[in-house]
Amino acid sequence: MELKFNRIEKTVGLFMTTVVLLVLATVVLIGRGQDWFREYVTYYTTFKEGYNLQVGAPVKLFKTDIGKVKKITLVEDKVRVELAILDEYASRIRKDTVATVESPTIIGSEYVSIRPGPFKEQPIPARGEIKSVDKKTLDDIMQEFEIEKTAKMLIGAIQNLSD
Repeated sequence: MELKFNRIEKTVGLFMTTVVLLVLATVVLIGRGQDWFREYVTYYTTFKEGYNLQVGAPVKLFKTDIGKVKKITLVEDKVRVELAILDEYASRIRKDTVATVESPTIIGSEYVSIRPGPFKEQPIPARGEIKSVDKKTLDDIMQEFEIEKTAKMLIGAIQNLSD
């Protein structure tokens, strides 16, 4: 038995095939742009606080995106953060690597900043723990610059000038 297709059926078939190919091409292009098809390596780090960190926040090395925050959970009295690092940057995650939460501005969205350890150190294996450093608060910064002491000295100097 031979199948015979008329002109309209051939046109509809060609149109449907074209639409399916365009949808697949669009998914591939968007997926490549969103890193859907890239390999990730999972690491963990633990902070004393959450610092308003969100799932999906970037992970940066030298201010360059190398991954994202995959999961945030509470473990006892600390916050455990699961990091998904692109496989091509995993070799830079070595012993003595330090993770900290940073913000581009005072009101900007937070991200995890990675400072790599020395190159001579061994790489941290996948699912390993990266050491963390607590984020400096505004109070810590003010104590570092001794703002209260400086302000009192300034007020004393102004009073001496006015006398």
